[in-house]
Amino acid sequence: TPANLVVPAQARALLLAKDNYQQLHTVDDCVYGVISDLLRDVADATEDTGYLRFVMTEQILVSGRHHALCAVDATRRALEAGHRIESAAALLETIVEHVADTMDGIADRVAQALDEVEEKVLSDSATDQRQNLGRLRRTCARLHRQLSGLRIVFHRFEHRHLDDQLH
Repeated sequence: TPANLVVPAQARALLLAKDNYQQLHTVDDCVYGVISDLLRDVADATEDTGYLRFVMTEQILVSGRHHALCAVDATRRALEAGHRIESAAALLETIVEHVADTMDGIADRVAQALDEVEEKVLSDSATDQRQNLGRLRRTCARLHRQLSGLRIVFHRFEHRHLDDQLH
């Protein structure tokens, strides 16, 4: 259980917290944080956001989530199919790669839907496409926020880590 996990108190606290913003921290030999991912329903990725909390040391990666997440499911399926992971860091990297792949897939679906709406508008057979455009705009904005947030989290983490090495 998280209460018995031998990691710094702040890492354990974040694992149990309800914070819903992306963040990445390090203390001693432990990396912990929160990253966003897309929720998964029975069939596929949805356009809704969920959060993966994790604590990682050299030996373990403990994660928690409130809902089924695409990247975690894709990583689990890859491991079941025989994909080998050599370290906790490589496991986290694999999860983050799956986050990017899932968002890339959603971006492709949005681009295709936008092309369809544009085709209808240009062919003068446009019915009221405002509702479709509104949904697609919200999806684009959500993906942009998630990816920007993830990029900022890793950028800040990298700079803090470099600053610590220099001092």
